[in-house]
Amino acid sequence: MTKHRAFALVGSAILVQTALLKVGFTFGDSVAARMQPPFNDPVLWNFAIPYAAAALLVAMLVDTQLAFLAGIITALFAGMLAPTGMQKALFAMVSCSAAIYGIGRYRERQSVTLAGLLVGAVNIVMAIALIAYSEQPLTLRTLLMAAGAGIVGGLLTAVFTAGGLPINESLFGILTDVKLLELSNADLPVLGQLAMR
Repeated sequence: MTKHRAFALVGSAILVQTALLKVGFTFGDSVAARMQPPFNDPVLWNFAIPYAAAALLVAMLVDTQLAFLAGIITALFAGMLAPTGMQKALFAMVSCSAAIYGIGRYRERQSVTLAGLLVGAVNIVMAIALIAYSEQPLTLRTLLMAAGAGIVGGLLTAVFTAGGLPINESLFGILTDVKLLELSNADLPVLGQLAMR
């Protein structure tokens, strides 16, 4: 993969991720405004934003070093867009790191789901830690809400990454290990005809 293509992929991933962050923060604010305590806190809803989608996508299509760079930039944008800037930047950075670690050697499509679940688990721990740090009352409702939002954030990360994967594979002409495995599937009619001939 050429440097220009890698740069374009990372740039577009960060651009889409930033738009996702903006939509997520706006949505969190509007939902919280209609809710009763403790669900009226937009900070809790913001834990459901898929902060690590771009980093996970870059880790799968390019490499982990560029993915960490994408994660750092995502975290900076999250910090600028969120009302609780520093906390959200830290949350986003840890979430991205978990995604990159979780994907490991990307060989199968379900690796994305496993990475998403790991992100969800890490999100729960980080969400509870940040609530405790901000000296909010740790009621059972608040903890359950934070845990639920954290899991949703992890699952949405997996969903957006899985959705963006085939688009970016074809758009930037990237041949991943999984694509090669799919192409070498003996059930494909073309390969069957080739074997017959």
